[in-house]
Amino acid sequence: MHSFRLYILFYASRKALGIVAFLTLAGLVGNNLFAQDFEFARLSGTPINTTGWNLQGNARVGNSPGSAGNSEIILTDPINTQSGAVFYNTPINLSQCKKWVAEFEYRINDGTIADGIAFCYLDVPPSGFVSGGGIGIPATANGLKVVIDTWLNCGSDAIPKLQIRWGTGYNECNGQPTRSNNDGQMGFLRSTSFNKCRIEYFEGNIKVFVNGVEYLTAFQTFNFTGYFGFTASTGGNNDRQSIKN
Repeated sequence: MHSFRLYILFYASRKALGIVAFLTLAGLVGNNLFAQDFEFARLSGTPINTTGWNLQGNARVGNSPGSAGNSEIILTDPINTQSGAVFYNTPINLSQCKKWVAEFEYRINDGTIADGIAFCYLDVPPSGFVSGGGIGIPATANGLKVVIDTWLNCGSDAIPKLQIRWGTGYNECNGQPTRSNNDGQMGFLRSTSFNKCRIEYFEGNIKVFVNGVEYLTAFQTFNFTGYFGFTASTGGNNDRQSIKN
């Protein structure tokens, strides 16, 4: 069974070995560097196992139409003015992590088209309701946001589209990397079917894949402690937005 997986590759100097002493060391890398590859977080199962995860806002365990077994996190229902988030409770300092990979499946449909879903690394995760229009990302939260955006708030980039954003809050129109639907090839991002997303990070190089195809890249490093998770929101329109595996 596929599951949401977040793999972390740690590097630590020989002097700082105590930081990763709890890991099984894989060997030397470069000059006195140790590496370890392991699964950091998982969100999967039927019903979905949320142990270690914090659900906020309207996020709940449930099913999309046609599904059963409570194997999904429904971030928002097709109801106006909702937000939902689920974040892993254990923080990690990405200044000590050179490489990570996240994989998950998502679904956006059943409503009048809302805001979208974001996979995030944030210094401060959402707490309670976050107003619509910002994909459920708090205005003061600093970090990385990989966004499946289904509502056009500005500009001429056709939706649905993919975005890589970093910094404080969420700004759809800040000129950071975007793959729009201007060529008509991204309509599948909003669908009654689940799509599989994979995000790779290696020393600042970020790649976003959907259903095995690379669609967007960026470069940005992160050197602070934060939390991995998902957000979504609705405003004057709505969709059911969910993740699983």
